[in-house]
Amino acid sequence: MKKKTSLVLAALAGGSLLLTPLQGQGLHLKGQLWGSFTYGDDPAPEHTRREATLGYIPTFSLARQLGPLSVVDLEAAYYWGRVTDGPFETSGTGSVDTEKWYRLWGRIATEKLELRLGLQKIAFGPARVLRPLMWFDTFDLKDPTGQTEGVAALRLKWYPWPNLALWGWAIRPDHPDEASAGGRAEYTFGPGEVALTYHYQQRTSLDFGGKSLLLFDEAENRLALDTRLDWIIGLWSEVVLAQATEEFMDGVKNDLLQVMVGGDYTFPWGDGVYVTVEHLWSRMDYYELPPPWS
Repeated sequence: MKKKTSLVLAALAGGSLLLTPLQGQGLHLKGQLWGSFTYGDDPAPEHTRREATLGYIPTFSLARQLGPLSVVDLEAAYYWGRVTDGPFETSGTGSVDTEKWYRLWGRIATEKLELRLGLQKIAFGPARVLRPLMWFDTFDLKDPTGQTEGVAALRLKWYPWPNLALWGWAIRPDHPDEASAGGRAEYTFGPGEVALTYHYQQRTSLDFGGKSLLLFDEAENRLALDTRLDWIIGLWSEVVLAQATEEFMDGVKNDLLQVMVGGDYTFPWGDGVYVTVEHLWSRMDYYELPPPWS
């Protein structure tokens, strides 16, 4: 694994010397390097008071113009991260490495159509902190790097009119016999935007706040409505309904309703004081089905 990491990082990071003369021709290489050090007086069991992290994501991108209104591009990014602490109970080495592809996708785009295939970011919804529409990303407001996990998917975007965008996607499932697909319609008007989203998946989790909530044992349907308005103050909302398509247990099904409202405003005090407020209401229901002979 270390040999593989060295080869990938050398190919992406070291290639910057070769690609620099070509960057004006559609070739680009960039990277994100981060690190942190934490000291605490109440460490977890089997940990020391000190923890250091170091990570790097080299990103290579290539774009080529096919015509006056079409372009083909690709992006490859590799994630390497290390957390160094006291002796871990599992490894005993004092450090844990994480290595994986971060982005790996290709895209063809025209003035009104965009098709992207591969490991990519899919994120939507206006919420900042309490995010019922956090279905495919892992953004954390406390993380200054702004990183998010990618999903292996085929995503289509179509812009039939200047104020309308239609999405469609198919997520690569964990197992070949499963399905995971959906779509989204976004309509922009005057001071705001409204969107309707649908997703079907044959597995059991709906991500919320970076955590996986086990909702259903079988397939589920998700339907969401989100809005954002920018008037004197900014206002937004996300409403999500997730419903099982199969029985949770004999004669029992369940669903989940999440309603989030939020707003922001900058008070004219000094250089400005920015305030954001969000509230989330969530409810899970279990209901009995009528027997088949009724």
